[in-house]
Amino acid sequence: MDRIKLPPIHWLQAFEASARHLSFKDAADELHLTASAVSQKIKQLEDSLGITLFTRMTRTLALTSAGNDFRHVAKDVMNFYQQRQREFMRRFNRRDLKLSMIPFIAYDIVLPALPQFQEQYSETELRIEAATSVVNFAEDDTDAAIRFGAGEWPGLVATPLCRCQSVLVCSPAFLEQNPIDSPLDLQNHTLISMRGVEDVWSLVGQNLGVPDISRCRTLGVDSYLGAMIAAQQGLGIAIALKPLINPWLNDGRLVSLLGMEADMEDGYYFVRRVQDRDDQRLQQLYIWLKNLFLERDAVTSDWKASKHLTEMV
Repeated sequence: MDRIKLPPIHWLQAFEASARHLSFKDAADELHLTASAVSQKIKQLEDSLGITLFTRMTRTLALTSAGNDFRHVAKDVMNFYQQRQREFMRRFNRRDLKLSMIPFIAYDIVLPALPQFQEQYSETELRIEAATSVVNFAEDDTDAAIRFGAGEWPGLVATPLCRCQSVLVCSPAFLEQNPIDSPLDLQNHTLISMRGVEDVWSLVGQNLGVPDISRCRTLGVDSYLGAMIAAQQGLGIAIALKPLINPWLNDGRLVSLLGMEADMEDGYYFVRRVQDRDDQRLQQLYIWLKNLFLERDAVTSDWKASKHLTEMV
């Protein structure tokens, strides 16, 4: 079977940009070329295919029917090439590791311990990305992330860091001024809610037998870190997660309410791509992170660190 002669990738790049902009000039600006150079590449591509891809008019440019079909081919090829190029450079031409996590974990757990990591693994540069959004591994150059959930994300490997318990918290001054002796007392105070999980207070109300909790005053914040700071400032009552909040409880920045903790099915996981499952630097990073979470005193009998370190390495 004869092999089809494929056009050079730079012809496809010029065509895809021109088809997207419907302008050789705009495509040239994007590719840092001249308009005549782009036009020449398109002509070479058309000659190679034996098909006219653009209808050229005095001041406008339009795709032919064949050009519109080939636009999808070029786009798919360029997307695949760019993604695989990023993955290649990420794996073989970088000293740094990019780790994504929510701001609270970044600022309260990871960054304070970063000098330890730098001393222990001096050959690796750790870049911290603090974000409330979930990173898209298919499009981003992130190497790993700390995620909260059930540990099941398609195309990714998730290794447990800790289980969590939920607890209601407020500042000591707030509690002193607003005694809370029963769940029904919650109805008289401001409840701090986080963007994206505003309905969690309704679930708390159902579990505590407070049916009117949804009528309470609320204070909306954009992140878990914002909720904890708002609670510390005496602005209301928040839902905190152990072990993340343990140091804040231990040093008195916050106090827990009603003596209740609820075990959660979800927990925090160290997440990376399937192809990076055995990457040695990511294994080292996981072990270091696992120890940080262990220091927060939140390991149950079936989540022993030794078990999961064995699974990881």
